[in-house]
Amino acid sequence: MLDWADEHPVGATCALAVVGFVGLHAWGVVHDGPLLLARADPQKRIEIYGQLAATAVAVLGISLTVLAILVALPERPAVAEIRRSDTWPRLQGLLLTIALLALICVLSAHLGSAIDDGPPGHEWLEQILLSCAVVGVLALVVAGVTFWLILDQADDPVDPSKGRGEGDC
Repeated sequence: MLDWADEHPVGATCALAVVGFVGLHAWGVVHDGPLLLARADPQKRIEIYGQLAATAVAVLGISLTVLAILVALPERPAVAEIRRSDTWPRLQGLLLTIALLALICVLSAHLGSAIDDGPPGHEWLEQILLSCAVVGVLALVVAGVTFWLILDQADDPVDPSKGRGEGDC
């Protein structure tokens, strides 16, 4: 399972967001009464939506900035080797998935601010927002560690023993 998630970070991240939504929705069906933000006063709920939207915009900016830095890394032997590895497209895909989840959070928060001002609350909207936000932040941590490891290796000299013993004799 972890091997599949490592090979398919986009699919794994999206699946985790869907599982989070389904879990929150199931909890809402089983639980008697409102959950999470639906419990809050409508005015406080709108303030929370605004804070979540601002945070999602920051996460969106971070993911796109990291992607831009990766693309702009100078052509060095270590960077070229990293770009040929399987990590390169996976990290780019993960960063774009984080941007998508952050965009969904921003849109959900703005929609929530517009329509979720009544006493019962729209739990489905809150569940979408919270599942995308939590999974997006967790994925950002994974992408951040991977980005740090790439930057740490970017200035390393090329390993002269790499590729030995792979040629025809």
